[in-house]
Amino acid sequence: MKQNFIFITAENTGVGKTFVACGLIEALKKNGHRVSARKPLESYEQGEIRDSELLSASSCEDVDSVTDPKWRYDVPMAPPMAASILRRYVPSTREVAETLSGYANGTCVTLVEGAGGLYSPLTSDGNSLSLAELIHPKIFILVIKSQLGAINNTLLSLRTLAGKNVVVYLNYHDNKNILHAENLQFLEDVVGNKNILPEHFEKIQFASDINTLRDLCEKELSCSHL
Repeated sequence: MKQNFIFITAENTGVGKTFVACGLIEALKKNGHRVSARKPLESYEQGEIRDSELLSASSCEDVDSVTDPKWRYDVPMAPPMAASILRRYVPSTREVAETLSGYANGTCVTLVEGAGGLYSPLTSDGNSLSLAELIHPKIFILVIKSQLGAINNTLLSLRTLAGKNVVVYLNYHDNKNILHAENLQFLEDVVGNKNILPEHFEKIQFASDINTLRDLCEKELSCSHL
């Protein structure tokens, strides 16, 4: 079965990647799709609910399948830094990519969640972007917090994803909020303006609710169940 990867990243840490991933998993499952989630490396504060636990609850998988325990670090820093503090092994980008690419359990869509933003350290020799480059996701979901500064954060992050198929998801968006509405309208209007965003993209689309995000993903993925 051909595996489709969706890579979920964000402008920064703490803007809701896991919240969006869980919502998308549940929305796809309601439409009858078989979906898995992977958080390849995870660092966290002792005692807090881990991202892998939330993802496993949504995908109905064992939490140790979502994140291998040996790549889980209970220090709230980027994984390679947390591993250094704990004096534990941290894998290379290629090792993680090979683990993901070799994965198959009957699902046709796998959501892969990075750590922090695109350039946040993730492995012994790379970041979320370098991992994504090796697994070739069909779609990048870029989570942006819908607030003052969203336009700047979106355009800066998009420059990093030149050439990719990107869906920008405006999290915590409220159409009744004039700032949120104007941000979305501005981005939709200028994203093709080469004076503002000169890079070439396969496609850039926008979503501000989970059902729209699900619909966009369904159109882009190739799978017998989609």
